[in-house]
Amino acid sequence: MTAAPKKVILSKDEEKAVPQARLNYDKLLEEFKKNGGNMTRAARVVGMSRETAYWRAKRDPEFASKFQAAKDEIAVLQEQPQAVPESVTL
Repeated sequence: MTAAPKKVILSKDEEKAVPQARLNYDKLLEEFKKNGGNMTRAARVVGMSRETAYWRAKRDPEFASKFQAAKDEIAVLQEQPQAVPESVTL
């Protein structure tokens, strides 16, 4: 027999409980962006494996959509030219 997933209620007024796993995936996406798209580092910060994160992206359409949006956001940021400080000579 398996235990029911833990639920976290964010406020007293909130009717719906948010599964703890869902909060980890939201945190994973935040860390993924902070780490410039490095899934290994992002997963390690939230306490899961990189494989688990990619598994979730394959099987959860909502997460897959958010994951793709995060990848697109990172790609746009990486395409922008970096400013060269004035003290650097080329």
